[in-house]
Amino acid sequence: MLGPGKTKVRIDARVSGRWRPCGKRPPCPWRRRILGPHPLHFLRQRLQAEGYRPIAELLRAPAGGGKGVAGLVTHRQRPATAHGTVFLTLEDESGRINVIVWPSQVEPWRRAILQGRLLGVRGKLERDGRVCHLIAQSLTDYSQWLGELATRSRDFC
Repeated sequence: MLGPGKTKVRIDARVSGRWRPCGKRPPCPWRRRILGPHPLHFLRQRLQAEGYRPIAELLRAPAGGGKGVAGLVTHRQRPATAHGTVFLTLEDESGRINVIVWPSQVEPWRRAILQGRLLGVRGKLERDGRVCHLIAQSLTDYSQWLGELATRSRDFC
């Protein structure tokens, strides 16, 4: 909580190049480092040509197979208690989704899972109430599309 007379600020170079008040915390990790649209905004046409939908669109779709999304990897987890299952969080300009990669699927995509910055994932969407997971059936590493853009994920592998 901020003290009396204090306010949060952020820089928005698009407006004036100066600090200005900010009413709320940025919703996505990339917003703390990049001013302007999400990096995938600029790749959306290429991703759609490859058959990947925005995450927000996927989250509105019915559960089932044949779903594909692409996003920046923001988290990687391989808990010892999960017996080799890997959990990824992907983010695009419209939202985030959790991806589950079962142990039998990890080896074919090990490099992409451990090093990929931009992944395309096809699989089966599962729902449990408001919680959605994409069960990976295939992964494609599109990191080269990001060029020199620095991205970082929180890795717990």
